[in-house]
Amino acid sequence: MPSLSPIDGIAYHQGQLKPTEDVLRYNFKKDNLPLPEIHRGWFKDTLPNGLPDKICFAYLDGDLYESILVSLEHVYPKLAKGAVCLIDDYNDPSINTLGWNKLPGVKKACDEYLSNKPE
Repeated sequence: MPSLSPIDGIAYHQGQLKPTEDVLRYNFKKDNLPLPEIHRGWFKDTLPNGLPDKICFAYLDGDLYESILVSLEHVYPKLAKGAVCLIDDYNDPSINTLGWNKLPGVKKACDEYLSNKPE
């Protein structure tokens, strides 16, 4: 994980949750799934040139304010009409008091980015 800002909460710390390509490959292989195209690096470095022109489904799991904001900046403009964009760890405690609210930066990034969008 990159550095956390105060808005990101305290669920994780820098360097935690570092995935390895070997684990990724193993997880797909054990379930007999085709290996996806792998882009190594931070979202800000890989997303600008690593996305298709149109996206019908996106699953954003960046955990942190900056990661989700960068992801939305690059993914949202490419969403096809009727597309679905699922954002992991988003929780609005004013609506869902039982939800997991340990990564408040995710909600902040979504709320800010989507504030002027019709959806």
